Amino acid sequence: MEYNLLAIGKRIADLRKLHGMTQDVLGEHLGITGKQIARVEYGTSSLTPKNYLKVSELFSVSLDYLFTGNLEKPLNDCVTEFLKQASAEKRRFLTKPLQ
Repeated sequence: MEYNLLAIGKRIADLRKLHGMTQDVLGEHLGITGKQIARVEYGTSSLTPKNYLKVSELFSVSLDYLFTGNLEKPLNDCVTEFLKQASAEKRRFLTKPLQ
């Protein structure tokens, strides 16, 4: 399964606006710049796995919603797909707390 960065970015932008946040404020929550948020929202860049988790927690949405816009698929299916596409280093980072 391939994820559409533009669609993911649009969902993040919609959530950010719904919560009355600027790109700079969201960037502060994630430890990145507002310009980096703009690139994510325009689909030209992506967040780290850790920051996708922060976005889902900040806006109280599932990762499944962020990646697919679909609320019907079980959350761990989406996480499994995300981990498959992550680099080995990012997978180690994400799974380290589980060990």
